[in-house]
Amino acid sequence: MVNGMIHSMGPEQLLTLIDKFFPLIEPPIQDQTGAYDLMSRRMAVGLLPDIAGCLGPQIVQYADRVINLLFFVLEGELPMEVKTIAISAIGEICLNIESDFMPYFNKSMEMLVLAGQSSMELTSQIAVAEDRRIIHDMRQATIDSFLCIINGVKSTEVAMTAEQHYEILTQ
Repeated sequence: MVNGMIHSMGPEQLLTLIDKFFPLIEPPIQDQTGAYDLMSRRMAVGLLPDIAGCLGPQIVQYADRVINLLFFVLEGELPMEVKTIAISAIGEICLNIESDFMPYFNKSMEMLVLAGQSSMELTSQIAVAEDRRIIHDMRQATIDSFLCIINGVKSTEVAMTAEQHYEILTQ
């Protein structure tokens, strides 16, 4: 229901309601008690890139809150398919906020490199086709996020640093 509402609004309308959405989104993402099922947590994480996409550059007002939730997902014990959503969202947010992404740049690069490395390590251990698809999706999201960050920051120096991280990942 919330997802449909977000997609039907314009940025100005969403800005008037966004503070009402966060109390619905944050608890399932930050849950460490098992009070929320996996589907609720996956949906809550999935709303973050939807909000960022709807707000466009105006997401900068909420970047700290949203990106820290995404870092929480990536550092936590959630399944890979949920982390894949978070990885994609980081790149999308960077495209929207461009140079305002710099406070999150280094940690994002670390997270993406770790995600890429872990997906490479897991490949040889996976026998089930569905699990291989999930790993492939995670790899694709990681590459896409790197490219979004390189294009989003619009700084030659930062783009070169991001490209170096990307090269480490693809070795």
